[in-house]
Amino acid sequence: NLSEILKEHEIKDKNNNPIILVDNKIKSETEKIHLLKSNRELALTIRKTFKEIHNLNKNLYTKNSQIFKRNQIDLNCKRHMTLFEDRKIIPEFCFGCFKVQIKVETVLDLVRLAGLFYKIKFETDNSRKCLIEMRDNVKGTYKGLVYCREFSQAAKVKEKLDIYLTDLQIKSSLEIKRGCSEFALSHSNYGKVSDLGQTEMQYPRNWKLIEDDFDKKLDIKKANFLIPSLEKFCLSDFLIIEKWIDYAKGLGDPTSDLFSDLPIKYEGTFRAAEARKLEF
Repeated sequence: NLSEILKEHEIKDKNNNPIILVDNKIKSETEKIHLLKSNRELALTIRKTFKEIHNLNKNLYTKNSQIFKRNQIDLNCKRHMTLFEDRKIIPEFCFGCFKVQIKVETVLDLVRLAGLFYKIKFETDNSRKCLIEMRDNVKGTYKGLVYCREFSQAAKVKEKLDIYLTDLQIKSSLEIKRGCSEFALSHSNYGKVSDLGQTEMQYPRNWKLIEDDFDKKLDIKKANFLIPSLEKFCLSDFLIIEKWIDYAKGLGDPTSDLFSDLPIKYEGTFRAAEARKLEF
C-alpha cells in the first residue's frame, strides 16, 4: 500500500507530497479501467499512468506481486501456513476454506480482472486478489482468487463471475478449489471437490492434538479487525502492474508487445517467467 511505499523510500513528508497527489489522480482516473475492451486502449491508459509515476520518480518499486482487496476479517493465514510447514498437517480451519480460482490468458486481462474485483459486489464481502504465479510446482500464470467460507458461497460467487467475465469479453476458466495449492500437493485427496461440493478428505481427529501443541509453543494471534482495502486502483497497484508486465514479457505474452519499448524493471520476475515458460 501507499504507506509501505513511503516507508520503503524513506519519505518523511506525507502531507502535500507529489506521491500523494499522483496516488489521488490514479484513484480518480482508473476506476473504470476494467471496462476498456480494446487492448490498445487499455495499454495506453496503463502507459499514461506509468508516465505519471516515472515523471515523479523512476525508482519507485514494490516488493509485492499481488493486488489484494481484503475485507475486515483476518483469516490468520500466516498461522495456518506456519503450522503446515512446521508439522506437515493441514489446519482444521482450512478444511472449510474454499476459493474460486479464475485463470486468464493475458496480462491485460489480469489488469481487467483486478479492476473488476474492485467493483463487483457479492452477497458477502469476500476477500479477493489477482496475482502472477511464482510458486514452484504450481501450474498457471495469471490468476484471480476469491476466498469463501463454504462451497455454496463459492458456487454463487462463481456463477456471478461467469456472467461478468462473459460480458467483459475476458477469456477465462473458473473452478472451485479447496484451500491452498500447497496442501493438495502434500495430501492429494484434500483438494478433490465434486461439482456438488462433496469433499474426499475430512479432517483427521488426531491432528487436533498436534494443532493444540503447536499453538501452545507458537501462538500466532489473528487480528481482531483489519482495515479493508480501498475499492479502486492506487499508485502501489500500478507498481505491481509494472511487475506483471515484466512477467508477461518473460512469458512471451503477445499483449506485452504493447509495452515493448519500456525497460525491464524487475529482472528477477522477468527471468522467473522465462524459466516458467520452459517448465510448463
